[in-house]
Amino acid sequence: MSKLQKLKERALQNPEVQCEYDVLAEEYELIPNEVVGMVIEQNMTPMRAWREYLKLTQAEVAKRLNITQVAYAQLEASQRPRKPTLQRVSAALGITVEQQAI
Repeated sequence: MSKLQKLKERALQNPEVQCEYDVLAEEYELIPNEVVGMVIEQNMTPMRAWREYLKLTQAEVAKRLNITQVAYAQLEASQRPRKPTLQRVSAALGITVEQQAI
């Protein structure tokens, strides 16, 4: 467990913090700490971090996009994917484009 996860866990033990967190979670679509950690600590692209967080393979996402696994791997490795690409992949992952903006 990362330091950030430990801090969050400790903070959420406070009922007031938990209540505010729940309100904000409904208002905003949050990015899980695990995804942020993979991007920052493991230098993954947000697309790859989300895929791994969701426990999907490249082949599974590629099938949802109706492309090959190799083509998806290239999209996932891109440091600056185009907006239409982000939109399609986000839909395939079941997240919003904004959730990939880490």
